[in-house]
Amino acid sequence: MDKFVIRTPRDQVNDKQNGRPQKPRKKQTTIESLSRVVIVEQVHRQKEILKNAETTPQFLISTLKDLHKAIPSKSVLLETKVGHVVNKLRHHSDPEVKEQARLLLKKWKKFYREINARQPIDVRSDLKTEKFRTKAKQLLRKAIGIKDDHAIALSIEKTIYRAEKSVNTPKYRRLIRTICIKVTNDSQTKEQLKNGKLSTVSLIKMIESSVT
Repeated sequence: MDKFVIRTPRDQVNDKQNGRPQKPRKKQTTIESLSRVVIVEQVHRQKEILKNAETTPQFLISTLKDLHKAIPSKSVLLETKVGHVVNKLRHHSDPEVKEQARLLLKKWKKFYREINARQPIDVRSDLKTEKFRTKAKQLLRKAIGIKDDHAIALSIEKTIYRAEKSVNTPKYRRLIRTICIKVTNDSQTKEQLKNGKLSTVSLIKMIESSVT
C-alpha cells in the first residue's frame, strides 16, 4: 500500500496546519551571475551615452574608446544591442566620432569572423572528457578575468582540443594549465588578449614554443 501514499515534507505539513502560505525558496545568487549583470549594465550605460543626442563629441569618442578596451561576449552584444547604436554613429557629423565607430565595428566583426572560421561542428566526447573541458574553460575564464561564456576562453580551449585530435591528452592539459598561469601572472598579455591585440592562436603558439 505504501506506493499509493503521497508523502509530504514535515515543514510543508506544519505550514498547512498553521494556515501559513508557503514561500517559494529563493535561489542563491552566484558571484558569476552578479559579475555578468555588472558587465551588461556597464554596456547598457555606454549605449545610453552613445544614444543621447546631447552627448558631446568628446564624450562619445571617450565612450567608444572604452568599448575598444575589451570585446563583449556575443550574448552581451545581443542583449544590449549596442552594436546598432555604434553603427548609427558611423554617420555622425563629427569625423573623429565616425572614425572611432567604424574602427570599433571593424574590430568586433574581425574578431568574431575569426572565431567562427575556427569552429567546425563538435563531436560529443565521453562524459569524463566533457567534464574536463568544462573545467578547462572555467579556469581560462577565471585567468582572463571574464565571467560568462566569452568567445576568447571558448576559442583557446577549442583550438587546443582540436589540435590534439579531439582527445584529452597530457599536452592538452599542460597547455591549458600553462596558459592559465601565464595570463594570471602577466597583466600585459591578459589585456592584449582581452582587447584583441593578441589573438588566441598567437597566444597558443607562444605557449607551445615555451613548453616543448
